[in-house]
Amino acid sequence: MDVYYLSYGTLPALNLGLSVSGLPVLGTQSPGLSPHQYALALNERGLPLFSDPPASQGPSDPFPSKLSGGGSPAWEVAAALAGALLFALHPLRVESVVWTTERRDVLCGSFFLLSLITYVKTYGLNREPNRLVPSGYLLSLFCFALSLLSKSIAVTLPLLLVILDIYPLKRLQGGLKGIYKKESRRVLLEKIPFLLLSLVIGLAAIRGQALEAQLLNTETFAWWKRLAVMFYGIFYYAYKTLFPFSLAPFYRIQYELQLSNPFILISPAMVMLITAFVFRFRRTYPALLAVWASYVTMLLPVSGLFQSGGHIVADRYSYLPTLGFFVLLGTLFGLLYRGHSEKRWDGKRALVSALLFSAVSGAAAYQTITYMSHWQNSVSLWNLEKKYYPKEPIVYSNMGDYFLREGSYEDVVRIFQEGIQQLPSIVKFYKQMAFGLNKLGRHQRAVEAYHLALQYDPNDYESYYNLGNSYYQLGEVPEAIAAGRRAAELNPNKPEALLSLGAFLHAAGEKDEAISSFQKAIRIKPDYVEAYNNLAGVYAMKGDRSLAEETYRKVIQIKPDYAETYKNMGFFYYSLHMDQQAVEALEKSRSLGETDPNVSNTLAWIFATSSDPAMRDGSKSRKMALDLCKRTAFRVPAFLDSLAAAYAESGDFEQAVEYQTQALKLLPTPNENFMMHLKSYRKGLPWRERQ
Repeated sequence: MDVYYLSYGTLPALNLGLSVSGLPVLGTQSPGLSPHQYALALNERGLPLFSDPPASQGPSDPFPSKLSGGGSPAWEVAAALAGALLFALHPLRVESVVWTTERRDVLCGSFFLLSLITYVKTYGLNREPNRLVPSGYLLSLFCFALSLLSKSIAVTLPLLLVILDIYPLKRLQGGLKGIYKKESRRVLLEKIPFLLLSLVIGLAAIRGQALEAQLLNTETFAWWKRLAVMFYGIFYYAYKTLFPFSLAPFYRIQYELQLSNPFILISPAMVMLITAFVFRFRRTYPALLAVWASYVTMLLPVSGLFQSGGHIVADRYSYLPTLGFFVLLGTLFGLLYRGHSEKRWDGKRALVSALLFSAVSGAAAYQTITYMSHWQNSVSLWNLEKKYYPKEPIVYSNMGDYFLREGSYEDVVRIFQEGIQQLPSIVKFYKQMAFGLNKLGRHQRAVEAYHLALQYDPNDYESYYNLGNSYYQLGEVPEAIAAGRRAAELNPNKPEALLSLGAFLHAAGEKDEAISSFQKAIRIKPDYVEAYNNLAGVYAMKGDRSLAEETYRKVIQIKPDYAETYKNMGFFYYSLHMDQQAVEALEKSRSLGETDPNVSNTLAWIFATSSDPAMRDGSKSRKMALDLCKRTAFRVPAFLDSLAAAYAESGDFEQAVEYQTQALKLLPTPNENFMMHLKSYRKGLPWRERQ
């Protein structure tokens, strides 16, 4: 994982703060603008933590800002830098930045904060534009539309603007009664275009979440559980902002929403306590109420009221809502700097403040680097999830899928064995483990795994279907037939089950039943070329040439590039001594990508031994047979047999005798045909098929 992401947007953030402050920028950064810089810009604008002092006290507001008419560029830059660094370095940002899919948080945040900034610049404190529809308002609306197109979480912006109008812009005053004032009505009417955009995107998002829940078969929770999820999320993100430990990729509702989880009991009480606190001190510390109200408002779409997926919280959901916290933190550190610059504190106090910031930002950076290291690949990511949630099914499913894609079947077996130890009743784990065992050739263990799966779900179609195939690989055809019949009974409309059953019956010599099974599969799926291909093979084995040929032609009609059928047709024609048709079919199969060495070997044999002189080609036969023997280290008797015939056809009987003798030595028992070939070569006669 590239640690570059740690500083994503920090330098541009500082540059924006410096630029607004009228100071030269520090440099450039290739990725371009980032939400971090806009958070910084808001911080630089200086949201005062306390209400303006009474007139009698004069300019004693300890938190002056451009919005309130004062302020020093130096402390504003310090506040901007502190807020941007803490926001950018915080571990909660990792998911939104390193996970490519969730980079939309970054894009949405950029436009979201641009909309806020242009709005604040347009309607700054004690400043109303002369124009009815100022350009800043239109730009803010445009940026809002872009943020909505990036991610629907931005729908809360109209409410956030109302909060800003109350504080710090103070465009809405007088409480509920003040709403009826002409000035207040005009301010609220400004939000109608924003609300309309939110309504359109919000309804579309709700519809999308409903469809997602249907596709994922997500459990629907009662209203009181949704309320519990909402309180849980509100407290969780605030808590993790201060204590970002034990972060994980996935937090399943079923595991978190339990009375044994202290967060479930603590969250409602803490949320209400914090709300009561900031409301109680709303006049002394109005920024606290504004930030808390903004935080809760922006969390509403992802708080559980509108359920989406099986997670109770997600780190990425904190991206926009927690910005206000970092505005406050940045302002506090900026004020420490301002106090020193105005010589209110001595140098030791300034050093302590610098060390404090270094410690906080350093700890955040360390946590972020550590957390990022787990996002390098699927294995490291889900190993982290397994550390905190060893009974989370998605851990084993996702890691198993990753190992399957990588072809690492030993790891497939291992991870699902671990899953079975933790969650022994999940049938999928047994089936996936059995799949890996089959890939490793451990068919007996695969059979055992499928039987364990059937103990938990006796009517599982997939288990019976794959169990039959595993038995077939072991050569236990009667057991394969029994499993295949059960699979076909459980799901009679699955043509694949009928295809496998037909193959098992054919192997057992039950040709009529096999034909019936293939025909049933074709009735369900009229273009099922595999069923047609197998059906033609059974007809050929029965000696019904016309039906076999007709069925093969049907396959070619449906799928002209089906190499398997051309191969089988070639073998079929060869068995009927139709060498020309056999060669045409087999060569067509090779041209379509068929790699079965028996195809090349049969062609080499025909070119060397055909009774039709026009079909014989010793040179071509020798080249094909020699290539096969080289690829198999001259260890396959059938290939050596063809090579000997090719040399005999070319008149080199010494080589023919040598390779034929070598072929006989490799056979476990003497082969009469091979011995007849050898006698012919010793007599100086090439072998002729059917001579």
